[in-house]
Amino acid sequence: MGGQIKWNPKPWINVISNNYGMGEDDEGAPNRARLHTDNSDEFKFFEHPNKFVDREAISITYDAGCEFGKSAALVSGAQVGQTSAIGTVFPQGVSCHHTGHQANGSNPGANPTLNPKQSFIGYMLYERTWFNHDRQALTFGGGQINDPGRYLVLVPIINGATALAESPYYSQNPGDPLVATDGTITFTYSPRQFITYLAEYGYRHSSVPYWTVARA
Repeated sequence: MGGQIKWNPKPWINVISNNYGMGEDDEGAPNRARLHTDNSDEFKFFEHPNKFVDREAISITYDAGCEFGKSAALVSGAQVGQTSAIGTVFPQGVSCHHTGHQANGSNPGANPTLNPKQSFIGYMLYERTWFNHDRQALTFGGGQINDPGRYLVLVPIINGATALAESPYYSQNPGDPLVATDGTITFTYSPRQFITYLAEYGYRHSSVPYWTVARA
């Protein structure tokens, strides 16, 4: 189930909210569902066509969501604490908030988390300034995400790994932490309507190794 709310009360304001709930999207886990909201607000706060700096606007995006329900392992009959071939410890399930640990009297050190937190929150903020009758523009901004469980993160395609296959190089165990930050600054020059030159610098950082660079 999902829907969109769009609010455009003035020519310089545009507010969009996309909301989604109860979708069973996890491959092999039919008893797991998701709730998400994805929102974007745009504000044009300056416009003087006859000045060198002729227009300015900002865009704010903020998203949140979570996943809850039984794990794929339990749906297929595995037991709490069972370990996969690459070391994944299957919990009882996942939830929108952390709910403790599984007791294990015979092995106190093996206490897999019960319903670990599987959530997502993120934001982005960008500002764009146009110059010289929109022939040049400068955009800068950045954002951050916090995605415990990494359930919305694409698995790096190392040695053929895919979103549907486990990877020893990048775990996706429920509750695994991930915090990532990025920022960019972009300059565009459009001498004609059909020609645009673009120069951009970007910065990315992740709390765990994620981005890779191919080398000759």
